[in-house]
Amino acid sequence: MMDPTILAIIVVSAAILVAVILVSRAAERKRTEAMRETASMLGLSFAGESKKPGEAGLDTTLTAFTLFRHGGAPRVRNLMRASATDGEDMVFEYRYTVSTGKSSHTVEQTVAAFRRRAARVPAFRMAPENVFSKIGHLFGGQDIDFDSNVEFSSHYALKGDDPDAVRAFFERQSVVYFAERPGWSVEGAGEWLVLYRHGKREKPEDLREWLDEVRRMTRVLDSR
Repeated sequence: MMDPTILAIIVVSAAILVAVILVSRAAERKRTEAMRETASMLGLSFAGESKKPGEAGLDTTLTAFTLFRHGGAPRVRNLMRASATDGEDMVFEYRYTVSTGKSSHTVEQTVAAFRRRAARVPAFRMAPENVFSKIGHLFGGQDIDFDSNVEFSSHYALKGDDPDAVRAFFERQSVVYFAERPGWSVEGAGEWLVLYRHGKREKPEDLREWLDEVRRMTRVLDSR
């Protein structure tokens, strides 16, 4: 027969775990409703369900990006979308699980993805130095630095399939702009630009301002 003390510990631990799960689910439901209201105010369509990237309707050219190659159990949630004649804008929350064998943790972030059908963006991946050091092996290539802006090179690691094309894409306005705004991750290729802060989910009430900011970033990249 199990020791009463051990049994009590197991029961209490199980009760605490259930309570934590219930509170977490309630918080996520509340967040989804707030995101739904924000999407309505912004004139965006909304899908709050948690789905795999492909099941959520993300294009295969988008899910080929480095962001979607991390960890396991990937999920897209609270997807906001707007279509236009020249492409589409998307904002969504993306999560995945990183396992180290003995432990695991979940990474979540708010992501913006912009598609412009006339764009010809060179394949590149930019991330903060400390983040890129962990995932650089997925993208390969040599870090692209700018002698004209040491601050940018100290904040970011930038890599691409064609370094000359990537350097030309970032020269002038983009380098100066991002040098003054550390902490962002940006990927691009073909028709797509993807922007986010690694491991950071934006609050629903801050989403409008955040979306304005990432749109400004895309305009800076387009104004080279």
